[in-house]
Amino acid sequence: MADERTLVADIKSYIDKLPGFTAEVEEHVGIKRMDLLVRYNNIALFNAEFKRPTTVEGQTPMYSKVIDDAHEKANKGPQTTKYFVTSNFKQYIVWDNTNTDLPLYSRYIYTLQLESIIKDDSDLEREDVKKEIEEKIKEICEFILQVYRGQRQALPRPLGESFITGLNDHLNVVTDVVAKYIPNNIISKWWKEQGYEPKEPFDYRDKERMARYVLYVLANKIFFYYYLKRTFKNIRNLNFQGVKEIKELKERLERAFQEAKEISGDYETVFEDSEAGQILFLDEEELEPELTLLKFLAGYDFSSLHQDLLGNIYDRLINPEERHANGQYYTPIPVVDLINALTITKKDAKVMDPACGSGTFLTRAFDLKLKMYGEDSNELKESIIKDLFACDIAPYPTHLATMALASKMVKYNPEVFPNIIRSDFMDLRTENVIPRLRTEYQEKMKTVARDLSGKENVVSFKPIDAFVGNLPYVRQEKIKNKEAEQKKVKDFLKDHGITYTVKENGKLSTEPYCPDNKADLHAYFWYYMVPFMKEGSRAGFLTSDTWLNTDYGTPLKEFINRYFKIIAIIDSSVERWFEDAMVNTVITVVERTNDREAIENNEIKFVRINERISELIKDMDDAIKIARNLERGKDSKGVKIVRTMRQGDIDFSDIVKGKLFQYLRAPDEFFRLINNDNMVPLENIMDIQFGIKTGANDFFYVEDVTDKYDEAQLKEKFGLRIGETKKLRIIRSGDKSEHVIEMKYLRPIIKGPKEYTDQGKLKVSGTTKKFVVVINEDDKSKVGRYAKEYLDYGEKNPSGEPYAERETCKARNPWWKLSPQIIPEIVFGELFSSTFIYPKTNFMLDHTMYLGNMKNEYKNDLLAVYAYMNSSISYLYPDFLGRNYGGGGAPTAFMVFEVKKLPVIKPEI
Repeated sequence: MADERTLVADIKSYIDKLPGFTAEVEEHVGIKRMDLLVRYNNIALFNAEFKRPTTVEGQTPMYSKVIDDAHEKANKGPQTTKYFVTSNFKQYIVWDNTNTDLPLYSRYIYTLQLESIIKDDSDLEREDVKKEIEEKIKEICEFILQVYRGQRQALPRPLGESFITGLNDHLNVVTDVVAKYIPNNIISKWWKEQGYEPKEPFDYRDKERMARYVLYVLANKIFFYYYLKRTFKNIRNLNFQGVKEIKELKERLERAFQEAKEISGDYETVFEDSEAGQILFLDEEELEPELTLLKFLAGYDFSSLHQDLLGNIYDRLINPEERHANGQYYTPIPVVDLINALTITKKDAKVMDPACGSGTFLTRAFDLKLKMYGEDSNELKESIIKDLFACDIAPYPTHLATMALASKMVKYNPEVFPNIIRSDFMDLRTENVIPRLRTEYQEKMKTVARDLSGKENVVSFKPIDAFVGNLPYVRQEKIKNKEAEQKKVKDFLKDHGITYTVKENGKLSTEPYCPDNKADLHAYFWYYMVPFMKEGSRAGFLTSDTWLNTDYGTPLKEFINRYFKIIAIIDSSVERWFEDAMVNTVITVVERTNDREAIENNEIKFVRINERISELIKDMDDAIKIARNLERGKDSKGVKIVRTMRQGDIDFSDIVKGKLFQYLRAPDEFFRLINNDNMVPLENIMDIQFGIKTGANDFFYVEDVTDKYDEAQLKEKFGLRIGETKKLRIIRSGDKSEHVIEMKYLRPIIKGPKEYTDQGKLKVSGTTKKFVVVINEDDKSKVGRYAKEYLDYGEKNPSGEPYAERETCKARNPWWKLSPQIIPEIVFGELFSSTFIYPKTNFMLDHTMYLGNMKNEYKNDLLAVYAYMNSSISYLYPDFLGRNYGGGGAPTAFMVFEVKKLPVIKPEI
């Protein structure tokens, strides 16, 4: 296998082929070796530093130690150069050595990446890889020469991009080392503190997650340390010169952070030690990569890191799977500014973000309020910060939010600390919304809350004027401890009289509102915030748009209609605001009131944004202008009010008319159609039901694999002769076990519309056929021999919970007897991805298929209804009345109770 010297020699040969270029290998600068010095017409143009990708230093060309070495050689060699290159042979980064106004790690101006996959050093010797490396080296030489000649501009990458890229690369290196030394007892305790499900044993990926989290927090402390240094000049620069042991590194960091706390007089929650943090100091192998990370961080001026960068740090560094599981996504600044402008209507408003993430809504609210005041002073900024409140259940974003908001103060004041708490919003109370983090005023305050570190502090609460935020995107089935969360909401609303009247056994009683069992997590926030609000308070949230059309959205919409005027619902026609979140989003702005007449007469504005929002809102003034126009009922460039609806005219409980999405997207012709007197609900002319629900698809849904076996295999494995397969078949169940069963107990099963062919026959793939096991005998002793053996199998397997013991099966008597299915005259899928089917064969149909039979008086109208349901008119229904869970790319779904309400033309016409 070629060593580093040989690989660099190959690169020299590539450069020497280029007209005017020459390269020299192994020029010495003191004890350091310059891998490559490149000249053009005898002028020293750039030097390059190469590290093999399998080494620690070669994991990334952004590794600060490698950059420092290359930079030093570029400046101290016999031939200084204006540019230098760092590379691990997979990636090549060009640095500008002339732009000394920028921090060193912000000076990279060009980057190239091999398309070939490099798994180990031996891959670098493949001919295809060598050829690609030669092409990249040629491209780099040409780029640097063009910049040198002034033919191309050397633009440094944005600070945020260079910082995030470099930080991410350094964290990857350190994480790999730290994760190796995490003891099980520490990760077990940390795992529970994060609210994750209990898990043992922990694998390397789990330890990697913990290591990365602890490193996030360390980086956050460094950010904040240098922020404080901006105000407190006697806070010293972090210095790790001469550190030889991991213990000494730990002591220096603790001493520096303690000094920062003492000089500033506060910020214990940012600098506080934690047991989890000790994993950074368990082995000497951690020392070098951690020192390199700290040196990288020390190379930046954090006073210039703005909120959009902090949000991007949060969004890009948090593991995508973890963000997806927790529904956490950084909100683009233009979206935040529009929501804030519509929701924060007065300059002295008390503003709260109940799921604050990295604090974007609060920091932009700060900027908006400062603009509304029309003046600028440190005292005013301190007053604004006191009026901003937030919480988040996750620790790392609360650290980021705290730092982002505190950095808004020009001069530090120990009496002013960001009102941000780590907490589930549903654990807060009106009496102790946010803790004050100073302790000298405790006697004047009333109740107890906890700060970021978990310490108790006494606080008092003032009503919130504006709730803003990007609520978590967590589907109902992923909500942890759902019943407990529902109880929190019910108890809280009951305490504050947010109830409705019910009549039971002739008596009236009151019940508190509660999110529907099928409600996604964001719905809980809508209910829970009401007691925090006063008359005229507003809320502006970015949420998934599913609640506009789903059944769980019906009680939510009725609740909103009871306590709020709906000011506006805003949708984008051209983009998703979160590219990697598989959801479509909608902005909803509401205003709290108990005035029923005001709610009834309120005009809801349904708004569509028809251009990319980043093009429409380039600064806060643009957002304010759009918001003010919307308040006055006026359109703006790229922003159109497509419809206004009197709130009292919408029946939010109606399955069709209560779906709000149609008012955003449907043309006027659609409403003329569905409100026409000649239209009736589908259920008026047709009986509709869903297909079979087995309760145990792994048992009942099987494949016929008989034809996969030859005669000898059938006899050896199953004791069957080939002639017996006319009545006996080999089936493979969902758990991959294989059984003999009588053919008469197998019925073909259709699981989706695509399994029909044009002839209405079951679609097959090769020789594999899909069947459902249908046994109608009530007495097992009367069941065929092999079918009885299969039932016995179902009563014993799988271990732990046999199929027969599942609640979904126990409800039947006997457990194996499926409900009879009608022979349908029309069939269609829950997902509207294909046509309404006119079936010609008698198959069993899965519950995701809907079966329809014309009522007796309309039997002769079947083909007419079939034709209408396959017309372009009916295809408007899924677009405007269906539910889409895939961010726009997935088929639209209808539940069976919704299908029954779809409008069709009266057959009498």
